[in-house]
Amino acid sequence: MFPLILGVITTYKCPLQCEHCCFDCGPHRTGVIDAEKVKKVIDLLSSMTSIKCVAFTGGEPLLLGSTLYELIAHAVGRGLRTRVVTSAYWGNSVQQKQKTIDKLLSAGLHELNISTGDFHKQFVPVDQVCEVAFASALAGIYTMIAVEHHPDSEINKEFIVQKIKNIAGETKLSKPIRVLENILVPTDLEYLENKTLPSNTETRKEYGCKNICINLSLLPTGEVYACCGLTIQKIPDLKLGNLDDLLANKNERELENFLFNNLLHLWLAIDGPEIMARFVEKESGVKILDEKMEHRCHQCLAMFSSPNTREILNGLASQEKTRILLNFFQQQDFYSKNIL
Repeated sequence: MFPLILGVITTYKCPLQCEHCCFDCGPHRTGVIDAEKVKKVIDLLSSMTSIKCVAFTGGEPLLLGSTLYELIAHAVGRGLRTRVVTSAYWGNSVQQKQKTIDKLLSAGLHELNISTGDFHKQFVPVDQVCEVAFASALAGIYTMIAVEHHPDSEINKEFIVQKIKNIAGETKLSKPIRVLENILVPTDLEYLENKTLPSNTETRKEYGCKNICINLSLLPTGEVYACCGLTIQKIPDLKLGNLDDLLANKNERELENFLFNNLLHLWLAIDGPEIMARFVEKESGVKILDEKMEHRCHQCLAMFSSPNTREILNGLASQEKTRILLNFFQQQDFYSKNIL
């Protein structure tokens, strides 16, 4: 049973203040997720679902210090893979870099994801990011660098790969460093009116969303969302409840009802927001999507921001209920056996 990935947004506090940040993170933000409740959620999901991985992100999760290492160790103790998403701000000295990596390794961390790009480099030098990535991979941690991508990017995948090669020299890593480009996803529709975003042909294919329901997100506020999408806080429809609501489920039937009670979530999973938005456009006569909305999160935000969307979709979903349920649970069974 879904979810397969638990995303723990540990805090909105971050040493960086990136213009495009989806959660408006920065030094001014306060608040940290309740670690003891997160442990209980990990226990609950590991006993009742097919969860395979816990991803700790933010904000900057390393700001939690020993609490983060405890959470990693707790998830590992339940047989789960663990991932930390960071800016690598902490790698500004050889001693601090190695000390942090040693602590992550001792906690049992499987994967370190480092974010960089034109926005991040204002706060954390790209050379520092690459040095941290190399040290992490050298320690045996699966390491990935995610580069924010837009048409005028100075920092791109090729640039990072070359820097890693220069650092590595003749050193052979047991686990290669993966570098990928992530399309920039601003969370305001107004942003799209004045900015050109990169083309992403993969997102234009009409298929189901591979984030909704597969991922479960816990926020520092204690809220629980059915998706890890970057626009979730602007779409109330994706909220399931709070940590106490989640922990109140005592058996698989109760948990399944909590996670999958919204038919629109299941429809998003099998058909995706583009197809659903086209249905709304046809029924309402109101244009929702345009050529700039190539990313699924933009399409979803635009759809749920449109008047009468919920009424139209709920009506259509009731007509399609049998198909939606059948396809969703077939999808769930397949992904649970074949992802991660």
